[in-house]
Amino acid sequence: MFVCKYPLISVFQLINNGHVVFIAASRSVDEVIKVFPKKDRTQAEYYILSEILNLTDSDFHNRAAQWGEVLDIYGKRIDGINWYIKFFIEKDENGQDSLSEVSFHPLVEDMVLANGTKLKKEDP
Repeated sequence: MFVCKYPLISVFQLINNGHVVFIAASRSVDEVIKVFPKKDRTQAEYYILSEILNLTDSDFHNRAAQWGEVLDIYGKRIDGINWYIKFFIEKDENGQDSLSEVSFHPLVEDMVLANGTKLKKEDP
């Protein structure tokens, strides 16, 4: 089922308007800091959001169900590393759409993208 739930244009608009929540920092922000130890939390968040803004439809992998939500999963080679990227859109406490960024970490298993590209898990 290689069809994303959330159009990237909507994801990009939410990022550009500052409607983003990092709901699982241990699987995103902390992982970026592990890979790039000189980055602080703000820089890691900026890195994640900048790279999500660079996603294309061809980076899409699949959907997943988690926490009663449908999440979109992407994979992309960035800075010589194959990354696993997962997020969804939900309503915030004010009823506005917000991007919930869940995962942004090096692949832990091989991945095949919707366009047929194979990304390999890399040994540490």
